[in-house]
Amino acid sequence: MRSSHPALLCALALLLPGAALAKGQWTLTAAPLSLSLGHAWQTGPTHSVGLDVGAGVDALTFMVVGRSSERPRSDEDRPADVVHLEIFSRSEPSGGFQLDVGARGSIYLQASSNDLNGGVFAGAYMEPMWGGRNVKVGPRLAAGVFTEDRAQFGVTVAPLNIRIIF
Repeated sequence: MRSSHPALLCALALLLPGAALAKGQWTLTAAPLSLSLGHAWQTGPTHSVGLDVGAGVDALTFMVVGRSSERPRSDEDRPADVVHLEIFSRSEPSGGFQLDVGARGSIYLQASSNDLNGGVFAGAYMEPMWGGRNVKVGPRLAAGVFTEDRAQFGVTVAPLNIRIIF
């Protein structure tokens, strides 16, 4: 099976959970006030595909393009994912560096001075991570469509994520 079909590999792995989960890499990724659990299935010596599911509010995520980014920085520039799902392709050219690129969907909340809004995010993300064999650190950059009362393009940055590899 070729590694150029990560979605197919993920679907097959979900159909055969016992065999699929026995091989691969489990990860726990933490950011301030959020946590996610992921699993990557190895498809080659330096490549894998996987799924990640998380919950919590990443307190450091901020909007750099879109919706309210034209105004001075405020709480309105901080959409907070409550739950998320990621499907990714992971490249590990060296033991100290990993790069995840994939699709991300989430339900988010956003507080302003007088109300609480929310919606759905759907888009792409990349997450470069550096570090040792079992612990890596890096940012996440996500770009896609945020829906509240209408769909708008936006880009967010989560500057600090810590990945623990099992």
